[in-house]
Amino acid sequence: MNYETRTRVGQRLRQKRLRWGAALKRDMALLLSQQPTAAQAVRCHLFLEVLPTCEEPQDPMSPGDRNRIENLLHDNVMIYREN
Repeated sequence: MNYETRTRVGQRLRQKRLRWGAALKRDMALLLSQQPTAAQAVRCHLFLEVLPTCEEPQDPMSPGDRNRIENLLHDNVMIYREN
């Protein structure tokens, strides 16, 4: 893969992460507005504090760390959507 292709692919992945992060924040805020249980409210507040501000992180994480965090957040959001 040449440099231009890697750059385009990287930009698309960053944009996808930013959209996903923004959608997750919206979902958490919506859940908080719908009178969640105390445990759900605490988790939502924690997620909203832990989530990046939808910008590139200052300290880059390894892909494995980022995947673990994204999977954890995704699993918890799916649980909330089911309830």
